[in-house]
Amino acid sequence: MTALPAHLERVHMVGIGGAGMSGIARILLSRGGLVSGSDAKESRGVLALRARGAQVRIGHDADALDLLPGGPTVVVTTHAAIPKDNPELVEAARRGIPVILRPAVLASLMQGNRTFLVSGTHGKTSTTSMLVVALQHCGFDPSFAVGGELNEAGTNAHHGSGDVFVAEADESDGSLLQYDPNVIVVTNIEADHLDYFGSVEAYVKVFDDFVDKLRPGGL
Repeated sequence: MTALPAHLERVHMVGIGGAGMSGIARILLSRGGLVSGSDAKESRGVLALRARGAQVRIGHDADALDLLPGGPTVVVTTHAAIPKDNPELVEAARRGIPVILRPAVLASLMQGNRTFLVSGTHGKTSTTSMLVVALQHCGFDPSFAVGGELNEAGTNAHHGSGDVFVAEADESDGSLLQYDPNVIVVTNIEADHLDYFGSVEAYVKVFDDFVDKLRPGGL
């Protein structure tokens, strides 16, 4: 098993039941990390994480940061879903616990792997899922983080035995630029997220910049 980076050994996730966050939690748990989290409601994803050993609280409260022995080394959140005045984020700031975004965690988990990243306005989840299944049928056991549950795998994330990692690269806030991919898929580009980017030109440019981050010898 690949050792986790030290800052990801004890992680608290705000909004842990979401598709993207629950997938990251699954991989952290599979790699021996301790995971706690909170969410607004019970869900199948939350129940599955509890079954794997995650400590999950329904509702948001400052003392959720005490669910893990010794407290978390880092708190993970997302831009879109969690307001900045969330009591757990406020408490993390008070305690001096670093707060990072999901893409930064995913980038850390990808280190040391050959990374296949799927981007584009539409079709990321389905394309990523097809790529994972194709690799599995070719004899690979890739790690993956997908925005929806794969029918064949019955999960949205997996820590594989090989050195291939497949994931979606979300462009909505420019966070895809945190990755250093070996293989890039851009499904399509259509004006979107203009509330963040401000113009179509700026939205298109983030894909140009993403392709420029391709590792030498990549595709």
